[in-house]
Amino acid sequence: MKFDTGLFITRHLAGKPDQSMYSQPLTSSDITKLSEAAADAFQREYVELFSAFDVEQLGQTLATYLQVKGFSDLEKLNQAAASGDCAEFSSLMIGEIGKAFYNLLRNPNSILKKIQLVPDFPAEARVDLSRLSRSVEATQRPEPEPVAAPVAPAPPIDPIDQVVDDWKNLGSAAFKTKYMSNQRNRPLYDRAVREGRL
Repeated sequence: MKFDTGLFITRHLAGKPDQSMYSQPLTSSDITKLSEAAADAFQREYVELFSAFDVEQLGQTLATYLQVKGFSDLEKLNQAAASGDCAEFSSLMIGEIGKAFYNLLRNPNSILKKIQLVPDFPAEARVDLSRLSRSVEATQRPEPEPVAAPVAPAPPIDPIDQVVDDWKNLGSAAFKTKYMSNQRNRPLYDRAVREGRL
């Protein structure tokens, strides 16, 4: 499958390559070859799913998608390219292709509908789709849930302040029921009167 994202990645390499004595940074040619090899490996991994599409157009669609939407792990791709880590670069690229394919498959208005060769996926392709879904969802980082600040308990309210507040806000009948007729609350009412707060 033709999959040309090498030039795109090369143009987006951040910073200067790591010039360690153990490895050389990947060249544009290396990146292109590794990207194509990653695309081929991805196609072999999900061959049944790919068989439901025009493979040439699918490769172009995935490459275009990645160029337009960008790579989710561009920084890691840059690091792998800068350090000359072919295995890591290939692994990351396979993951990027998987995420792009998965996102396009999930979009009901995706261009994939136009290049799909069969109206419904055969059983083998559905198995591949299930594996792809699990693979991509396992690598997606869930957004951390916001941690609520600990709620400080409300400061204890002075019972006499509560009586005064109720005097102002409760109706006469409700206040009488709560304080005048209630044997537990009556001493609070009497104390508020003695203190001259009512």
